[in-house]
Amino acid sequence: MIFNRIIISCTVFFLFLCPLLDSTMLSAQEEEAPPPLLADTNGDGMITIAAFGDSITRGVGDFVPVGEFVDDFTGISPTGEAGYPLRVELTMGISVANLGKPGERDATGGVYRFAAVIPSHQSDIVVISEGTNDAQFQTDPNKVYRATQAMINIARASGKTPVLATIPPACCMRFGLNTWIENYNVGFRELALVNDITLADVNHAYANTCNLEECYLLNLPEGAHPNVRGYDVIAEVIMAALLQIPIFAPDGAVQLQTALGQPDFTAITRPDPVPAAIARTNAVQ
Repeated sequence: MIFNRIIISCTVFFLFLCPLLDSTMLSAQEEEAPPPLLADTNGDGMITIAAFGDSITRGVGDFVPVGEFVDDFTGISPTGEAGYPLRVELTMGISVANLGKPGERDATGGVYRFAAVIPSHQSDIVVISEGTNDAQFQTDPNKVYRATQAMINIARASGKTPVLATIPPACCMRFGLNTWIENYNVGFRELALVNDITLADVNHAYANTCNLEECYLLNLPEGAHPNVRGYDVIAEVIMAALLQIPIFAPDGAVQLQTALGQPDFTAITRPDPVPAAIARTNAVQ
């Protein structure tokens, strides 16, 4: 046990020191069509996904209908499959391992568990989605960024494709978390850019789709964990990211529905609003 802990600690320490990619180097590279994310990178004949994260990845708060009063989920986890991993698996027919651990913090236990579990996990893609508990403890954003960068490095070093997700907003009883969540998400977007990896911008989807002061996608008034509809939105954003579909484009929802073979008006996530000047121009044409 002690020996394994030393190995993991050394691995994480080494990867913390790996420099971020220089964005100027990225811009200098020739633009090419991105390779498909859904690829069998380990050659085992299957495409599998590891969903790594905290209670939101685990699916705490799922299956609660919109409008049902909930004020606390402390210590409660789903007894079976739940959250966005269940939806992605059922909708896309791809195996998704739910590695969510309620209460975990990205900058402390999360990065060490990642180093212990992911290198030997039989997955081709790993979705990284943590940070809400760091916000609860007001963890220094730089520590969260370094831990997340280490996870990206570990995933790549073990031959897996990392996908980074932003943290959904909080409201109501947990509204105070948002200042920290917003800071972390700014860093996550930058990490996705400089590392040239796919970002699943869950926070962006919530901002487009609900009133953040009392977001109907969250269990209210608890305000931190999504309800059944909120997990549907997270799954849409993750699936769009995996399929490399611009979910926030005007026709993003249609593209996703077509790719998944779903009927029109199935998607919940709303596109970015069209500026008024552009809307008037399009109306004239």
